[in-house]
Amino acid sequence: MDRKKVIRTLRFCVIGLVLLTIVLFALGLYALFSGLTGAISGGSLKLNLDKDGPGGDWSLKLDANPKNNGILGENLFLSIGIRDSNGTYIAVNSTSVDIAPGGQSVFAITLTIPYETVQRYNLNATQGADVVFELLFGIRTLGGLIGLQQTMRISGEPSL
Repeated sequence: MDRKKVIRTLRFCVIGLVLLTIVLFALGLYALFSGLTGAISGGSLKLNLDKDGPGGDWSLKLDANPKNNGILGENLFLSIGIRDSNGTYIAVNSTSVDIAPGGQSVFAITLTIPYETVQRYNLNATQGADVVFELLFGIRTLGGLIGLQQTMRISGEPSL
């Protein structure tokens, strides 16, 4: 008789754990997607290039103003970089920010490209160069258990 009670108790525990897992997964997905919509909604990310820096340096600035529309806190990770044709970073900068539910966070990332690098890779604002611009966006929620990461790469073409 005791064995049947133990088996029944274990069965209810397993069912409870499965249900709890399903509820946490659904809650995490909801929080992730609602937080994602607030993080990338219109006007929350702006990218500006300033080619008139001191000494001819270029400055690429990413201004962010994401809002967390979710019911759980989230962590955003943003990185901007430029890679050469070998995949080595010429310049890279990144940041990570935690946003509470219903909260908003304003921050900026600045990527400075020295004038020597601009000259070496023949960078200009109108035609492509033999470099790749990379923007990495990541979002995590539910204590870091659920997340998405997306990398966007824009490749220039070598000038002739």
